[in-house]
Amino acid sequence: MPGGVPPVSHRPGVRCLIDTAVAEPDRPVYCGAGSADRTLQIDSAALSRLPRAQVASLSR
Repeated sequence: MPGGVPPVSHRPGVRCLIDTAVAEPDRPVYCGAGSADRTLQIDSAALSRLPRAQVASLSR
């Protein structure tokens, strides 16, 4: 059974693009955790501090 899609890649050189709307302070982000029956909740500020994270205006 396939798992959920995490917000970042384990492969070197792959950037994590975060929309400015998601990067608001104290906003929880919900995403896949690599398992079909689990969900990860992470604070948007923590996600923005990841080594390859890049915050940009992506949505219309």
